[in-house]
Amino acid sequence: QTRAASQTAQQQISQQPAGQAPAMMSSHLVAIDNLSMSTSEDQLRNMLMSIGPVEKMDLLRAQKKAIAKFSHPEHAAAFQRKFHRHMVDLSHINVTLLPE
Repeated sequence: QTRAASQTAQQQISQQPAGQAPAMMSSHLVAIDNLSMSTSEDQLRNMLMSIGPVEKMDLLRAQKKAIAKFSHPEHAAAFQRKFHRHMVDLSHINVTLLPE
């Protein structure tokens, strides 16, 4: 009985996309970390807008990070799926959803 429950839990976990948190949070906000110093604000805005409308974007160049707010939470999730661990200007960026 315990083994069957454990196998069911493992199957549910293995169905999650790699590197993604369980779908318990619906957020408009994404954090983009590990940006190259040469990545421009325009380049980042174009990446974001390729997924959907962006309400706000803050580039924190000294921290090699950006925070962006999408108009719709499904666009934030889609951005994370598409660009997490994506190489931009010779740097693998990390994209995480942020609580609001």
